[in-house]
Amino acid sequence: MQLLRVLGAVNFVLLLSVIASLLLLTVIAWVVTAIVSRQAVEAQVIVGIASAGALVLAAVIANVNGKIEQSKIEIARELRDKRNPIYYELIELIMEAANLGNRKKLDQDALTKRFGEITPKLILWASDEVMKEWAEFRTYSQRAEQTNKPLGILLQTESLLYAIRRDLGYSGKSLYQGDLLSAFINDIHQEMQKLGVTSKPLHRTYK
Repeated sequence: MQLLRVLGAVNFVLLLSVIASLLLLTVIAWVVTAIVSRQAVEAQVIVGIASAGALVLAAVIANVNGKIEQSKIEIARELRDKRNPIYYELIELIMEAANLGNRKKLDQDALTKRFGEITPKLILWASDEVMKEWAEFRTYSQRAEQTNKPLGILLQTESLLYAIRRDLGYSGKSLYQGDLLSAFINDIHQEMQKLGVTSKPLHRTYK
């Protein structure tokens, strides 16, 4: 509801700016026309009036831009407040699904139910990048169970976690593949080396 109010305020400010600009231009045109028709003032006065009108218009535009930027900040804050608990819930679910961090692994029925419950929340609030990684995570996790490639699903999990961190404002440029997973799996880098997987910077592997 707060987000809708912010968006409404942005539209209202834009409408006021358009109306103010049109009124100002109309007044300037009327004054100039009146002066020229009477031939009572030199051209310098006309230029001065036009300059003053331009300054007023510039001030109006600057004020409107400031309002819009402030509204953008408020929208971003509102989205972040909505996303944070959903992302936390998603990370908890991923850890339970992969049995990470000493959490009890969910059975398939419970996992399917939890996935179904969180997906509408992600559709509504998650960024495009997180939604894409979430869809790929679900698809890859189903394939991984059939092909028995646990490292692949772990790296896809890390890609999803990285997308979440990026959406929350972290650059992640110093992170390499396996760094986020190492918070749950102590020997992940050694396992990657055994399988011949070279650890690359996450921002280069991120789609």
